[in-house]
Amino acid sequence: PDYEIKSRYSFTVTATDAVGNISDATTVTFFITDVDDINPILTEVTAIPTPSNNQTPSFVFTTDEAGTISTSIGQGFSTSSTATTGSNQTVTFNTLPAGNYSGETITVTDSAGNASSLTIPTFTIDTTAPILTQVTPISTPSNDVTPSFVFTTNKQGAISTSISQGFSTNNTASTGSDQTVTFNTLPAGTYSGETITVTDSAGNASSLTIPTFTIDTTAPILTQVTPISTPSNDVTPSFVFTTNKQGAISTSISQGFSTNNTASTGSDQTVTFNTLPAGIYSGKTITVTDTAGNASSL
Repeated sequence: PDYEIKSRYSFTVTATDAVGNISDATTVTFFITDVDDINPILTEVTAIPTPSNNQTPSFVFTTDEAGTISTSIGQGFSTSSTATTGSNQTVTFNTLPAGNYSGETITVTDSAGNASSLTIPTFTIDTTAPILTQVTPISTPSNDVTPSFVFTTNKQGAISTSISQGFSTNNTASTGSDQTVTFNTLPAGTYSGETITVTDSAGNASSLTIPTFTIDTTAPILTQVTPISTPSNDVTPSFVFTTNKQGAISTSISQGFSTNNTASTGSDQTVTFNTLPAGIYSGKTITVTDTAGNASSL
């Protein structure tokens, strides 16, 4: 008989004693219920992203049988423990501590007690942000419109910045060496509270505030006040001018000068040259270079 198809069987029972007497026949009927001994088939749909800083990750799968979901992960899950067929089943775990999870399983047990487990691919929860350390700030003030900032990080990751012009150097940070970020061309001005950020592969981010810096591309304006008298027998002549910016004074006259080499604003600046030999001096200059490196010559 096919016990998977038939559910009812009847037969007649008689008893015969030692001398051959036969009892009346008794009809016996019994019922068979089909036995389910087939395990659910589970199929992974979406693995847990790894590495990640998400401490309540989700795993998605399908099952061909309804049943009860369980897991080997001790913290359990917050989603429904009932698996249904015909759609994706999402298991969202309760808060998990940082670490590596390997060999963990999701199990579905059907109503007959048949169970199947699906091994969750190994995943890592990382909640530690990189540590960034400044090495070299941006020089300030400066007339460099593509300045560089140097730092180190203890974790690899992607570099980004709050400076909208961005940077031209590699956007991947590595460990074990200085990381140099060279910015794209920046307009003149003061930059305050700007940051460099490194985001690791798990999504943890740390930012380092760049010290305030100024880009100044405006050269001083020099104006002659009193030229050197000529011709003259004065071998230590003086030249008088004004400047609208402070800075360092220099000259193309090789003998140099004996007066202060720092130019200030708001008053005449007198340059008295060291002893000059007799001769004609043509095309010679006085130059003022401001603290940002901008220079003008007169």
